[in-house]
Amino acid sequence: MALQIDRFEYRDINFLLNEENLLMYDVDYCNFIKSFNVTPNVLDRLSNRKTSIWLNAKGDICYRFGITEKNHINIPSKASIAISNLLNIDITIGAKEQSTRSVVVTSNEPLPPMYLCINDLLLINDEEFRPDIKKEFFGKTSSNLVNRNTFQPSEYLLATSLTSPDTKNSTIGQYIFYLAGNDETKFHYIMDWLATFFQDFSKKSQHTLILIGKDTSGIDILFKEIIKPLFGELYCSTLNDGRLNSANLPDFINEKLFYNIDNISNESLSNKNIEKLLKNLVHNKEDLIDIQYKNTIVETKIFGQVLVTATSSNLPFVDSKNKNYTVFLVDNDIEKNFTPQVSIPDKRRKITKNELVNKIRQDLDNFSNILKCYISPPNIANVKDDKSSMIINDSDKLKAFCNAVVDKNIQYFEKLQDINRTFYNELIEDFDKNKIKQRNLLKCYNAIYTTDSVHSAKTLMVKLREINNSFFHKDSLQSMSGGTKYFVYNS
Repeated sequence: MALQIDRFEYRDINFLLNEENLLMYDVDYCNFIKSFNVTPNVLDRLSNRKTSIWLNAKGDICYRFGITEKNHINIPSKASIAISNLLNIDITIGAKEQSTRSVVVTSNEPLPPMYLCINDLLLINDEEFRPDIKKEFFGKTSSNLVNRNTFQPSEYLLATSLTSPDTKNSTIGQYIFYLAGNDETKFHYIMDWLATFFQDFSKKSQHTLILIGKDTSGIDILFKEIIKPLFGELYCSTLNDGRLNSANLPDFINEKLFYNIDNISNESLSNKNIEKLLKNLVHNKEDLIDIQYKNTIVETKIFGQVLVTATSSNLPFVDSKNKNYTVFLVDNDIEKNFTPQVSIPDKRRKITKNELVNKIRQDLDNFSNILKCYISPPNIANVKDDKSSMIINDSDKLKAFCNAVVDKNIQYFEKLQDINRTFYNELIEDFDKNKIKQRNLLKCYNAIYTTDSVHSAKTLMVKLREINNSFFHKDSLQSMSGGTKYFVYNS
């Protein structure tokens, strides 16, 4: 009998797929506006090679050798050499009004020299980041100028397949099922959050997805190994302490499809500009925001969706009054709790994180096709998430701290390792001995919540007793060697 997970298997989940999308997905790149109809010609040959060539407003020849390749700017003579080498044909680029653009030859004859007239190139008025427009050149103006889209889609966005996606054995699908806590509705919520945007960038989700789990939960894999390659590494930005405090911060915000806000420290959040930026990202308050760095204000456009990954439920940049975010707790250890199915029914085994990453990379082609034709089931917007676990205000922080002390929640205190290793080790040793020093409570709380510290031990104890008077009652204190007072746990 197959191993049951919460009453049903991943392979028993029903997928709604519109497989016609695999054929209909069409991105119009290298879409030259042809001013003549001859065969063969240079522009057609370049288009077949996914190469673009155009003229910028300064009169420079611009070209790139592939959809995902970088742009080059050159004078006509040097551009001619580059294009000639690419096509293995003698090509001259010049500004003649008349040219021998085409000579019909048989297949046995060598191709004659060819001429590309500058007048036949698109004249670009401006360049914009427009992933929502599936064209490279668009918006022809009255003066015969067009705009150029700087977005370069990933290989997975461009690929089309006649093969039906394998939904039952998708490693990525099973990984997302694991993130969803083996809950079918949560699974489809995450799938819809990814697929709708993957299918159409104009349909950006207005909800931020927040995943909270310990370091061994594997929540980092979603962004690093799935979102980044599918949507393009150039357009996916991890925002951590280092980048938020970087002089190049606007570069990590502007022209992105996805942002991953990852484990932001209280120290970074003490900077009000950073806190404001993160709130804007999480709650999609503004499309254009001002980022301050090096005493300079830079206007930056927010385009992409937002994923928050954290090992702590303390996320003060999330506004509880706004409901446009979804929280999923991932409590498990991925190497202990993730057992992917394989093509042979009923066969399962645990795998290491590295093995999982390798399997995910092998599944990216298949999963990209699943996303292209995925249709979400109804009512996923009503998914029950874990917002109640969030630490938003002072009351939440005190309650979380109180519960962590009473429960000896080592995971909650892990951030102390980076603040004071000696203090952290002392705390863990006390937990092992079923006790905790009263004097350490204030020090511990203020180390974790640096921006909302409590000024006196007496004030903190009053607040803790209001939450749990049984554990923190005065009569529960015991004096030990040296007069040190401890709260002692029941063994």
